[in-house]
Amino acid sequence: MKTVDTLAREDCTEDFDTLVSTRAHPRPLEAVEIIDYAPQYKEVFKQLNLEWIEYYFSVEEIDNAMLSDPEKYYLQSGGYIFFARYCEQIVGTCALLKHQEQGFELSKMGVTRYHRGMGIGKKLVATALQKVRSLGEKGLFLETNSKLLPAMFLYKKFGFRETAFPRGHSQRYQRADTYMVLEF
Repeated sequence: MKTVDTLAREDCTEDFDTLVSTRAHPRPLEAVEIIDYAPQYKEVFKQLNLEWIEYYFSVEEIDNAMLSDPEKYYLQSGGYIFFARYCEQIVGTCALLKHQEQGFELSKMGVTRYHRGMGIGKKLVATALQKVRSLGEKGLFLETNSKLLPAMFLYKKFGFRETAFPRGHSQRYQRADTYMVLEF
């Protein structure tokens, strides 16, 4: 299985000239396939998320717990994990965390830095929203940080709106300074 480090050094191109051309004119978004979680992607889920968390923030205890055991924290509670596969490589992920009282939380979304700007995050969010709607939910929420401007823009594009944290601040993450909701 390819890791994030491997992904950073590889592309589905043959040489440097092709790599540059591909970056300037990326393949269509249709080449990105969204797939469900499978145990063989456990480590990639962790690595993709650690990549952005370590770049912008510091890893918190809850991050380590959730990323080390996604089956327990996401799947066993009724949640879902999705992956973006591009050129047979996992290049992005997002999760839906099921809360008993609050419904679903859009969580742990990340795209490897070498594949950002291709619309992969958009495709992941659309898949997550489609899943939540198919379950008959009336909406979902997320916690993020306002310095993640591309993510904030993406969420707002889908109709998420900023609102106050239900208990005044995040109950889970020190880095979260923004609470957003989307109602269907």
